[in-house]
Amino acid sequence: MARGFGCSVLIQRPAVHRSYEGLPLVLREIAPAEPAANVLMMWSRECG
Repeated sequence: MARGFGCSVLIQRPAVHRSYEGLPLVLREIAPAEPAANVLMMWSRECG
């Protein structure tokens, strides 16, 4: 929330705690932590 707007749920931690503009970001853990989930990615052969 470098400019005080919005929130986001990330699947991994960012490498740095700064926005693309160089402003500080704040990370918060989701509590209680949810169990891990399996994720699958699929696409049609016609799509490349």
